Amino acid sequence: MEIKERPCKKVKISDEIQRSDRLSNLPDPIIHYILSLMNTKCAVRTCVLSKNWRYHWTNIHTLSFCSRSFTNTLVFSDFITHVLHRLNHLKLLKLKLDCWNTITRHKITSLVFEYAISHGFEELDTDMVDAAFPQILFQYQTLKTLKTTRYFNYSSFATLTTLQIYYVTFNPNTGTFAGCLNLQNLQLIQCSVNYVYIISAPRLLSLQISDFCIFGGRIVVNAPRLKFFNLNATNPLLLSMDECLSLDKVYIHLSPFMDYDDNTILIKYPYNLMVHYNDDMMQHYVSKLRMIAMCQGISHVKSLTLSLNLSHQVSTYFQVSSN
Repeated sequence: MEIKERPCKKVKISDEIQRSDRLSNLPDPIIHYILSLMNTKCAVRTCVLSKNWRYHWTNIHTLSFCSRSFTNTLVFSDFITHVLHRLNHLKLLKLKLDCWNTITRHKITSLVFEYAISHGFEELDTDMVDAAFPQILFQYQTLKTLKTTRYFNYSSFATLTTLQIYYVTFNPNTGTFAGCLNLQNLQLIQCSVNYVYIISAPRLLSLQISDFCIFGGRIVVNAPRLKFFNLNATNPLLLSMDECLSLDKVYIHLSPFMDYDDNTILIKYPYNLMVHYNDDMMQHYVSKLRMIAMCQGISHVKSLTLSLNLSHQVSTYFQVSSN
C-alpha cells in the first residue's frame, strides 16, 4: 500500500509574526503608555521592530535617563539631545534623571530641565544634588512629586505634595519640611540620624518611615493634620508625636535582621554587632512596642496595629483598635 505524504502548507513568516504580535494591535495610546513605563533607552530601541513602530516612542509621557547604561558621558549626552529633539510636544508627566558623572550633569542638566519645565512635568526622580539644578527649577510651580537619594533644601519646592527620600543621613543643618506648605505625603526610606530629628509639616497627611536608623536620638513629629503613620523598622525608635492629634490609623512593625549559627538565632544590629536571641530579648522588643504604643499622639488613634517578627518560627502580632 502506497502512502502519499500530504503536502505541507506553506505559511509566510510574516503572517506568523503578525498573528503572534498582539502588542501592535493595541490602540496607540495604550502602546504609548506602555513605552512610558520603560527606560527611555529601551523605549527608543523599539523603533527597529517594524515600520509601524518607528515613531511610537516619540509619544511617550515620561523620560527616564540613566548615565550608567551608557559606555561614556559623550554617548549619554548625545542620546539625550537626540531624544529631546525628536519627541512630539506632549505634556511630560515624569522625569527620572540619574547622572553619576559631575561633568555630564553640568552639560545636560539645563537642556533636560528646560524641556521638562516647558512641557509641564509634575514628578521628578533624581540622584542629583540641588547645586546641579538650574535656578529656574526652584521657581517652577507645577512640581508635585519629588523622589531623591540626596539631601538638599526641600523647602525650595513649595508646591510639593509628595516627597520620597532614600539613603539620606540627616544632620542638625537639615530642614524640617516646614517650608513645604503643601506637602501631604512623606516617605523616609533607609535614612539615618544621630540626634533629635524634627519632622514639621503643617499639611502632612501620611508619614511612612522604613528602615530608619537612629543613633542616640529620636524622631519628633509635628504634623497637626497627620492621619496615617507607618513605621517599618529593624530596631525600636524613640518617637514623640505630641502634636499629631488627628491620627486615625497607625501601623508599627519591627523586624530585626536575623541569622542562624549552630541552631542559635542571632539578632543583627548596625555595624555587625550581634546578640543571642532568648526570651528576654523577645520581651525587650515587646516592651519597646508597648512603649511606642503609649507615645502621646499615638495612644488615642482609632486603629493601632503593632507587629513583631523575630524569625520564621517566633513571631508576635497583636492589634489594638478603639472607636
